[in-house]
Amino acid sequence: MKSEFVPWLAVAQEWREDYLVLRLTTREGVLWSDGRPFSARDVSFTFNLLKTHPALDRRGLWGFLDEVHAVDERTVD
Repeated sequence: MKSEFVPWLAVAQEWREDYLVLRLTTREGVLWSDGRPFSARDVSFTFNLLKTHPALDRRGLWGFLDEVHAVDERTVD
């Protein structure tokens, strides 16, 4: 126990466009249980699933979001 922050899925965040866009960079080497790599597309899919099915959005995230999309394999805006 070192009381250090250890990122699980994202290793960086950066506010852009006057703090209207949050860019996340996912961690390399994360695998799903079936061995497939975790990617920014998975993050985008999950957020957009909540948008498509509002009953799943228990925290009301889409009340604050306009869009979520994968920029590349490791980057989400």
